[in-house]
Order: sequence, then structure tokens, then C-alpha cells
Amino acid sequence: MDRKEPSGKERGKDSLKAEGVIRKAEPSDFEDVMNIENACFPGELAYSRQQMRYLLFKANGVTLVEVRDGRAAGYITAVFRRGSEIAGIETIGVDPRCRGSGIGARLLRAAEEWMKPWGIKSFRLEVSIGNEQAISMYEKAGYRITETIDNYYIYEHHGTRSVYRMEKDL
Repeated sequence: MDRKEPSGKERGKDSLKAEGVIRKAEPSDFEDVMNIENACFPGELAYSRQQMRYLLFKANGVTLVEVRDGRAAGYITAVFRRGSEIAGIETIGVDPRCRGSGIGARLLRAAEEWMKPWGIKSFRLEVSIGNEQAISMYEKAGYRITETIDNYYIYEHHGTRSVYRMEKDL
């Protein structure tokens, strides 16, 4: 994936393809990302504004957004430890009005490609065992379930506190 970021004009409404433009998150994307986060993870499940600001702009990794009509329609944050060949998908969210349009899968592929130059050779994530839609997307993208972890979450996600750990070699 070409990591050159589009210019302001290229990011504009007139240049958007049907699937939108994927680029690194900018400070101007923060409110859109927070709105999507709160829609996807209601109440206590959502990252706080402080936590999300850290993930977007300070964590060791990248947050990408897919922009449609000048607004973020989805985001993904991938993080890694220096010297590690494994990156983690920390969070991913798609505006509920845009679900089913492939944004999540495109963001997942983009994050994988973005991390390759840093020597990342595999990705890991945790997903609620009750989130069948996300599990299906990850499996279609080549992720496999490697472990079940009980009581992973403090609060229930999709009716459970347990997750599948899923991994993919790049």
C-alpha cells in the first residue's frame, strides 16, 4: 500500500471513490472517531476521550480512517511494541449507517499493509465471542481463533465477557 498521504484536495468530497479514501487519522477526525466509538461501544464499553486521544496520536502504532463525504466513516487502531514482530488491533469501528459496505475489511487490510514496513509479521486481536459479524469479517480476512479467554472484559460485550484471541500471519 502506498503510504503517501493524500493532499487536502485529494481528501475532498469530489475525489472520494465509492469506497472512500483511507488515510492516517488527523486531529480534525477526532470527533467523528469518538462518535463512531460511542455508537459501536455504548456506555462503559467505549474508550474515554482521553484514552482515544492517546490511541490516535501518541500510541506506538497507527490509526487509519476511511473518509466518505468529508467525514470518517470508520477507523482502526493498530499498535505494537518496539522490537516486536506482532501488532495488535486495539480497536476498530464503523459508523452503523455504513455497516455492510466493506469498510471494516478495507481498514483491516490497510492497517496490515501500513505496519509491514515496521517489520510486523503477524497481527493479533481479541473479539467478543458474541460478536458474530466481526468474527466472520476477521475469518474472511485470514484470521484464525487461537484461544478463548474467559472474563476478559469488565463489562459484557454482545452478551458475554469472554473473547476469542485471533491471529494472522502476514
